[in-house]
Amino acid sequence: KDNIIQLVGVDGCGKDTVLERLIELFTEKIGRPAFKLREFELEHKRFPTQEELADIGVLVVAEPTYSPPTGTAIRQGMLPTDKPPISAEEEGRLYSEDRERLYQDLVLPFLAQPGRWVIQNRGVICSLVFQSLRWPNGDTQEAMERLTKMSGNRLELEHPPQHMLILDLDPTIGFKRMQDRTDLDRLERDLALQERVRARYLDPELQNLFLSQGTDIHII
Repeated sequence: KDNIIQLVGVDGCGKDTVLERLIELFTEKIGRPAFKLREFELEHKRFPTQEELADIGVLVVAEPTYSPPTGTAIRQGMLPTDKPPISAEEEGRLYSEDRERLYQDLVLPFLAQPGRWVIQNRGVICSLVFQSLRWPNGDTQEAMERLTKMSGNRLELEHPPQHMLILDLDPTIGFKRMQDRTDLDRLERDLALQERVRARYLDPELQNLFLSQGTDIHII
């Protein structure tokens, strides 16, 4: 297990709120500042170097990323409601490539220094939920086999988080929470999908993929 905490759950479940509280707790515990990757990516269109992270104790990341080539391709090309969805396998491959880049170039080098932590909004489990639910003929077994063999997904599975927080909320409540937002993507707008997503996160077989590697799963 690596010093990673992942937050997952249906859209609108409160991940950002919990994330901010975790940042407060861990920066106080470690005594070193946090670095929010999203703000840096949006400004600089790249990942920071390890030299730029030299004094950082907590790295806060999100999937998909917000920088080119893969992160922007996903966020600008796949998630908007005015773009036709690509196949589940193509989608899974693009997420896997983005994930591989995030871990190889940033997360794992950052964690090579002892005492550091990564707090991650979403993770490979999200692909095993969302893409498997869109797999042709609803064949989740085939989806799991194909998705777990993709190199970026396999890399993240080889570095499981110490803690995974599954924020469990009735999707109807989450949907109502987001009604004032004007930037909802196609996944956030699909209430029926979110209900299936909730059930998938709570699936013991899926959770066991992480429990068997020592991840502590907390359903909140």
